Amino acid sequence: MQYFPEIEPYESGFLSVSKTHKLYYEVCGNPKGIPVMFIHGGPGGGCSERHRRYFNPKKYKIILHDQRGSHRSTPFASVKENTTPDLVKDIQKLMDHLKIEKAFFVGGSWGSTLTLAFGIKHPKKIRAMLIWGIFLPTQKELDWFYQGEMQRFYPEEWERFVSMVPHKNRKKIVKYYNKKMTQGTEEEQDAYAREFSLFEMSMLQLKNNTKQAEKRMDPAIYKALAPLETHYFLNNCFLPKNHILKNAGKLKGIPTHLVHGRYDMVCSPQGAYELHKALPQSKLTFATSGHSTRDKRLLHVIMKELEEYWKHPDQWP
Repeated sequence: MQYFPEIEPYESGFLSVSKTHKLYYEVCGNPKGIPVMFIHGGPGGGCSERHRRYFNPKKYKIILHDQRGSHRSTPFASVKENTTPDLVKDIQKLMDHLKIEKAFFVGGSWGSTLTLAFGIKHPKKIRAMLIWGIFLPTQKELDWFYQGEMQRFYPEEWERFVSMVPHKNRKKIVKYYNKKMTQGTEEEQDAYAREFSLFEMSMLQLKNNTKQAEKRMDPAIYKALAPLETHYFLNNCFLPKNHILKNAGKLKGIPTHLVHGRYDMVCSPQGAYELHKALPQSKLTFATSGHSTRDKRLLHVIMKELEEYWKHPDQWP
């Protein structure tokens, strides 16, 4: 399964969602097609031209936006008025702006979290969900990645990551990184943001790709991704404890396909399985992949399901 050809938006602009924030958004594909809301990862990851190419442009009306503080949205990397409830409200405002009553929601990683949070708040606004790299989020999941449980698989990356934290601070690694990114010198802020992002990006794919990740260390990405992720993770992603699983019943009736890499080192497959059990109507597929759609087997499952949806929306998943 290959990406669809490159396309350009037929509409784009900035939507003011508060006195502080303006969101960049774009609409591609078929103006009369099935509305699909793509929800990007991070927090702070932003959208790219590659994300447009997941979707058949003849069949889908493709809506993408950069969440608060991300990529082209302004102010860049701002954590002010930047919480999950804020992002949920922003999606509703964007749908209202574009006069979309109901949409097919598609997203991965943090995009799965935000999609689920939106669905719990506005279940009637979602036609269906296709989400991957499921992140619920829980402290257990955060500890898996940021307190060293994954070091059994990636000891080199873990050693590099933790070497920037004094021993006395290693019980709260994310907090230390956040402090350096917000209170350190200009050089420290850049170094800690870069390493925080590099650590994650080194493990996105099935094969260890640290060298590839280093090539993608664009300041336009990591200078927002790292401070926003730590801001969210230190605040339980601004959700009550176990919010998604406790409220999964509100998603009943929404056709849902969960896709997860069997060897995902960033978000444990256990979370996807627990969500599947909480959503008896959902379908769960484990791909022989890591966390990222740059792994072809994960991308194949996702694009195949996108094709199946527009062919048989009433019989999907």
